[in-house]
Amino acid sequence: MARVKIDVVNRLIEIEGEENFIREIYDKSRDLFVLPDSTRSPQNVITRRQHKNGSFKESYAIIKDLDLSQPEPLKDFYAKKTPQSALEKNTVFIYYLTKIADEKNINLNHMYSCYKEVGEKLPSALKQSLADTSSKKGWIDTKSMNDIKITLKGEGLVERDL
Repeated sequence: MARVKIDVVNRLIEIEGEENFIREIYDKSRDLFVLPDSTRSPQNVITRRQHKNGSFKESYAIIKDLDLSQPEPLKDFYAKKTPQSALEKNTVFIYYLTKIADEKNINLNHMYSCYKEVGEKLPSALKQSLADTSSKKGWIDTKSMNDIKITLKGEGLVERDL
């Protein structure tokens, strides 16, 4: 028995059935999982993958044209700051992307790219880790996960405390 539930508003699809059936429906519905045309680009497409137990997990992609070597390499900047917690790491990455790399519209793929660049283990729940950095410390602004910003408090942390 196959079953499909598509929620266009929340870009959610639930599929039950044989693997070939699921793959066919997913391939036909892939555009539900991307951002509106005005913000669509390879760097801000986040996909959701379904596990065998039925739960979904976000997956991220490295932004290939993101230059993390100029004017100062991210690896060097990160090594100087030596952040310890995931919240500090998130803040250092947002600071670097905003203030040094002059990136705009920072999203989860940017963060994933930074973690990979410096060889750090990705938090098990990246999106939640960023939300915690915002709500618990106030170092970043995550009102939009497609436009994450550094706050004045976050700038102070990176410039003075780390």
